Amino acid sequence: MKISGNFRPTTARMLGYAAAASFMLGAGAALAADSSSDPESSGTIVVEDVLIYYAVLPAGIVGDFPPGSPEAQMHGGTPRGGHWHHLLVALFDTQTNERIVDADVSAQISELGLGPKELSLDMVSIGGAGTFMNYTEFGKTALYTIDLAIERPGSDTPIEAEFRYKHH
Repeated sequence: MKISGNFRPTTARMLGYAAAASFMLGAGAALAADSSSDPESSGTIVVEDVLIYYAVLPAGIVGDFPPGSPEAQMHGGTPRGGHWHHLLVALFDTQTNERIVDADVSAQISELGLGPKELSLDMVSIGGAGTFMNYTEFGKTALYTIDLAIERPGSDTPIEAEFRYKHH
């Protein structure tokens, strides 16, 4: 699905889009340090020649879109209320520095002592760059473990990565 539409975003939304896009499009740091041990809202992990950029952004950054637009219907529609966030994952091949867009990406989100919540990430094209994303709710202030499973065509085993996110 390509992000497009005839809407006039506010300055705040445009800044949000710019921040998200600059994070997800920043392939220049192709071999960035592993920050998976810090409970941050964004970072990078390298696993099996795949550079994984991840971010957890408030869903409000996405904003309101006109009814019927592709953006308003993305992931089944923009969720209302609660502590909804957008989980974003961009993948790059560390050997070629090319973006990976043909994978199936899923996440298991766990809070200490509770069972995991399963989440499938949709591949969405933003400005011609494919990023995997979906909405998820973080109900309370806690430390969450997010386990990613990345299945690439032709591979028998998924690539697995883990990072921690502290919701405030």
